[in-house]
Amino acid sequence: IRFALATATLLLIGRGLPSLDPQMWRRLLVIGAVGLGGQAVAMTAGIDAGSSTLGALVLGLEPIGVAVAAVLVAHERPTPATLAGLALGLAGVAVVSGLFTSGVSGAGRPVAFLLLTVVLFAGYTVSVRREAGRLDAGAVAVVTSIGASILTVPLIALDAVRGEVVQPDLHASAVAAMVYIGVGSGIAYLLFAHVLSRLPASRFAVA
Repeated sequence: IRFALATATLLLIGRGLPSLDPQMWRRLLVIGAVGLGGQAVAMTAGIDAGSSTLGALVLGLEPIGVAVAAVLVAHERPTPATLAGLALGLAGVAVVSGLFTSGVSGAGRPVAFLLLTVVLFAGYTVSVRREAGRLDAGAVAVVTSIGASILTVPLIALDAVRGEVVQPDLHASAVAAMVYIGVGSGIAYLLFAHVLSRLPASRFAVA
């Protein structure tokens, strides 16, 4: 639902679907489905199966993953200041995650899902950087969000079979939170693409 609302928000901001050739549409849909939708599913599965400390630590590797992908795929050369910023950020994640006070519990499947999240998000970031650099950033945000929706919205049917879609005590505050997260995600994807159209992925990773 979050991706569907994000897509609707982007379509409203962009006043409709972007005009792109079919090949580019297919390319961006795949980037969105795998990189954006796939990483969201993997992240949720990993966090649900593991501890919050483990989730924070592994997801704290996302900027490192983005920087590595930028070097290997986009052939960027991070500056010493960028590398120092990445190291400082990872150290900060280790502190606030509770690593030094609570330790880490959970391994195996949670780690695999969370590491997959890092890989997919890194690939998504570098891909958006490449496409937003030559296309309208808003168009990239719209189509990749549609791709994420195509992958994730059908999963509602799986939750429906399990009886987990609608809770009997659903409150207005929960609906408002869902709408806020959906609209906020759409705006965030748009800003994400606009920033990446101007900054190298490795510098973006620090932020």
